[in-house]
Amino acid sequence: MRMVIDLGLHQESPQVAQKLDPLHLDERRRLFWCAYALDRQVCLYLGRPFGISDDAIKVPLPEDVPNPNGVHHHGAPQRGPMTIARHMFQLRQLQSEIYTVLYLQAELPRRFAHMDDWRKDMERRLNDWAVSVPKSTTEVGVDFTMTYIDLNWHQTRLLL
Repeated sequence: MRMVIDLGLHQESPQVAQKLDPLHLDERRRLFWCAYALDRQVCLYLGRPFGISDDAIKVPLPEDVPNPNGVHHHGAPQRGPMTIARHMFQLRQLQSEIYTVLYLQAELPRRFAHMDDWRKDMERRLNDWAVSVPKSTTEVGVDFTMTYIDLNWHQTRLLL
């Protein structure tokens, strides 16, 4: 995670985005989000502090492309090889927020007046995440194990 931060992959300025071709830019995003997901998973399991604060991250998720060799820029995002990875990145972000608010006792996000409001919103976001996850390999064209998805969803519910 330190090397990713040293390379500035956690920040994406318009100047950087303009200099890079779309595939190289997306590869940078993929590298950052993979490091982020690993950092969050290890830190949550071992009760360690995160390598970077979510507030310091200014890079979008990688594109969800139907073709692993290209990046599309037209229309709504399609389900492709990155669909499962993007869902796992999003789940790690939810886990990060839960861990930060409940276990590191950080302040609630400003849009919530009370802990109960935040908890209900988090439950809603977790359920929305579960509904949006592909339910079969045919939806995305890649092989994945649904048990892994279920296990992580249940672990996040327990964390909450």
